[in-house]
Amino acid sequence: MNPTGLLLVMLAVPGGVYDTPAPAGAPRLAFYLPDNTCPFSIKDGVAEPIPFKSFDTRFGALGNIANPKAIGDAKNDRLAILKRLAARGSRATTPEQAAGMAAEQIRLNNLDAALNTLAPFTRAEPGDFRVLINQAHAFASRNDWDAAIRFHEQAVLGRPGFPREIPGIKPDQLAWLQTVEKRYYTKWLAIHRLNTVSKPNPETDVPFPLFGDMKFVNAEGAYEPGKLAPDERKKLPPDAIAIVQQLLLWSPGDTSLYWLLGELYAAEGSFEEAKTIFDRCVDTRQFSNRKLLKEHRAVLAETLANQPKPAAPSPPPQPDPWAGLPSKRTVYIILGAFAPIAMLLVIFQLRALRKRIARKPTGS
Repeated sequence: MNPTGLLLVMLAVPGGVYDTPAPAGAPRLAFYLPDNTCPFSIKDGVAEPIPFKSFDTRFGALGNIANPKAIGDAKNDRLAILKRLAARGSRATTPEQAAGMAAEQIRLNNLDAALNTLAPFTRAEPGDFRVLINQAHAFASRNDWDAAIRFHEQAVLGRPGFPREIPGIKPDQLAWLQTVEKRYYTKWLAIHRLNTVSKPNPETDVPFPLFGDMKFVNAEGAYEPGKLAPDERKKLPPDAIAIVQQLLLWSPGDTSLYWLLGELYAAEGSFEEAKTIFDRCVDTRQFSNRKLLKEHRAVLAETLANQPKPAAPSPPPQPDPWAGLPSKRTVYIILGAFAPIAMLLVIFQLRALRKRIARKPTGS
């Protein structure tokens, strides 16, 4: 994983870097970041994925803030972070302030500065959850997986443990995030530590194995976008896409995990979204040597090319010049009713005319 890509997720949630909300009455912008929110809606313990366009925007921003040559919104975000850090000074005086400063520094990829900010507060007893989890994330950003796992376990399983509440996050969201934290982020760390010992072979590499040994194949064992064998689907949690989205917000530089997200979209029939991710993995994220990824991308491109073209929209209906006029039947009824009356009127007029002519004196 590229350490420069592991940046701060813009959420006060576990597994990533924690922003620190200010206590009541504290000068929020002078010392702390604003309260954050969780972008996932939870129903019966299952998270709805973030719509792709919204996720793509959020995900892209995380990868650009650390770039000193960032432009547009990323540049504005970067300048705002630098301004906040300058206002806080160089030293933190409380665990909350240290966690907030380190969050900003990790977002800028200033990992040494983040670790130095957190170090004086990591030995406190009991530990501060936000300090420890940010420390774990900073070490993961440096590919120091042993240290990352040690601080992560201390943050989640030690004292004080996972927090019961975080400002800006609803209880059902927090419960879901705790599950993602303990079940999937822990596994993400362990797999990366294992990969430092046995590096993946590009010829045989597969998407990040977050869900075990599952394969993206149909019932016949072949790769077919939009089709997933029932036995393979059983290996996925119902909110697999949301889980991977959250992990990517915590670790946006992980291309293998990004590849997994593309496979999940393809399996669900979201071909355009999957193609976008596959293209980025191959073209801009240096995964052009992953044989399986390129094969899947080719099949997906063919699937998209063979899809029926959407029918051309029908031209808008032209206004009927006769609209609003009575029907023929109604006209015939009206004529049938009024024609005799009209004939009688004509006869009366003719008789009256005859009488006037008869009374008119004749000339001599």
